[in-house]
Amino acid sequence: CESGTLRIKDLPAIADSWLNGVNVSGERALAWKDDSIFVELAVSCELFEAGFRWQSTWYSREADAYYRADTAEVIPANAKPETIVSLPKGDVDFNKLMQVLMADESLALQPDYLITKLDVRVNTPDRRMGPETIPVNRLIFHLTIQSPGQTLELYVDIEDEKVYRYEQ
Repeated sequence: CESGTLRIKDLPAIADSWLNGVNVSGERALAWKDDSIFVELAVSCELFEAGFRWQSTWYSREADAYYRADTAEVIPANAKPETIVSLPKGDVDFNKLMQVLMADESLALQPDYLITKLDVRVNTPDRRMGPETIPVNRLIFHLTIQSPGQTLELYVDIEDEKVYRYEQ
């Protein structure tokens, strides 16, 4: 994020520091509701300064609401609490994400390509993301990457080392 833009080559730096950022935001979430569970992470660049912005989302069964720790926004969920799945921190691997992206020759990605969206959560039957072919109950990275002449919307399952996208 040196220039205020997130690039593929920044993924190893994210890997080195994301957990600390989420742990700090987790303290805010637990101060909000002590039953909060970590459910989603979005990563972007800080505005007007170098560094990453950790936009973590937490869910409280007691409040039946989501809490965005970076802004303190509370969003009513109106969900069946048993269907909300915690994001397993131990399975989030930005280095592996970079390996999978760079290994997919059909994408022809370069490290300098811009990432305009990067988030990760568990794809569940009640909170689906991306194409129907993405496995459920799996941790999925969702990215939007700017490459010359096109925008790629990608869903990456690092467990299967597979990249999914909408096909036309």
